[in-house]
Amino acid sequence: MKVIRDLSQASVERETVLTIGAFDGLHLGHQSLLKKLMQSAQEAKRLSGVVTFDPLPRTVLTSSCGFLCLTSIEDKIELLQTWGLDILVIVPFTLEVSRTSARDFVWPLRDRLRMAELWVGWNFALGRGREGDVPALQKLGQELGFDVHVVEPVSD
Repeated sequence: MKVIRDLSQASVERETVLTIGAFDGLHLGHQSLLKKLMQSAQEAKRLSGVVTFDPLPRTVLTSSCGFLCLTSIEDKIELLQTWGLDILVIVPFTLEVSRTSARDFVWPLRDRLRMAELWVGWNFALGRGREGDVPALQKLGQELGFDVHVVEPVSD
């Protein structure tokens, strides 16, 4: 698995199928999403990838220090590598990143990582004020040339 810590310097040899998130704990919903993402990537002969954050966004965005990190970045790298993921992008999360528009966040993924598909959960949102919800991402996908796939909740 290729670990990318500087998106501005990233380049890939094929189109990618990506998801974005903190992925703290890698619960059943995350596992379902990643399984579908990786299957789609394999069928399309694309690279599978996760874009995640370090530190966790909630630790930067809130003043409470009561958050417990379930999965360290080192554990996340190890787990995702074991699962067979091709690419892991680690974005250093800062207040500045939190103020990034959805468009400005996904454009480098399309441009630098050749994102052809974005897989997200049903309640996903990113960007300043969570403006990049599923309908907004679908609109951006039409404009920028990537497909958005939505995974429904997983119940046990």
